[in-house]
Amino acid sequence: MNPDVIATRAIYNFVNGNSYTRHLPYYLGLLPYELYVLPGMFLAMIQVILFSAFNPIQFHLLPHFFAFSLFQLIKGTVGRERPGCRDLGLSDFIDPSHCSGRQRFLSFPSGHTGIAFALAIALYMEMNHSSDPKFFDVRIKNEKSRKLISFLGFFVAFFISIHRISKGYHFLSDTIVGAILGGSIGYITWKIMEKYKQGYNEYCEDNNDECTEEIDNFMSKFKLLSKSKKARRLEFIGKMILLIPVIFLLFKFFLKDFWNLTAVKH
Repeated sequence: MNPDVIATRAIYNFVNGNSYTRHLPYYLGLLPYELYVLPGMFLAMIQVILFSAFNPIQFHLLPHFFAFSLFQLIKGTVGRERPGCRDLGLSDFIDPSHCSGRQRFLSFPSGHTGIAFALAIALYMEMNHSSDPKFFDVRIKNEKSRKLISFLGFFVAFFISIHRISKGYHFLSDTIVGAILGGSIGYITWKIMEKYKQGYNEYCEDNNDECTEEIDNFMSKFKLLSKSKKARRLEFIGKMILLIPVIFLLFKFFLKDFWNLTAVKH
């Protein structure tokens, strides 16, 4: 038998061997993952739309977007069947909707694991390697708080991978490749954005007058626009157009999706 299948079966049987360990991956993995990933994404969008916040893009939206896009492309290309759909010994806990149609063949790599590790790495980099670490644009000054946030990111990412294996959604190799790819995306996207920020800050340090002039010009134009009722009205309408679907999806998550997290498809 394939070593990957043997290892997957071993994890599946060990985790589901008693009622205590059977529920651990849900409460320590899937539940905090879903509460952070989707509502966090909507919160980040709201902050960007309302306050032009940069930080949520760097540590949440960008790694999430690139990880999701890459994984959807690979999954559709590889077309590997989910273990819980092909093996009766691994099918006791998988949501039936994941074994119908196209979903049945989206096992490799694990998207949940990939996104979890992309966000965990980006969060770790933000907390430990940023000159001004922020969490959803809230400045985190305390070192212990930064370490705790970093730890929780990896903790949840590990247990989400265990959940995907122990409930028949993915093979062990799906989660390993997902973690490597996702972690790489989280690191690369965060570094690119950080390099851009540092480059701009260094430029302003060397060209302070020019940056100050640009800011002054922007502010003077902004003040002129802000005096116009039509401009304020258009700005408000534009923000509402962007916010309404985000707020709708946020409410939908808590009113509907939250009660059936195993069926949520990203």
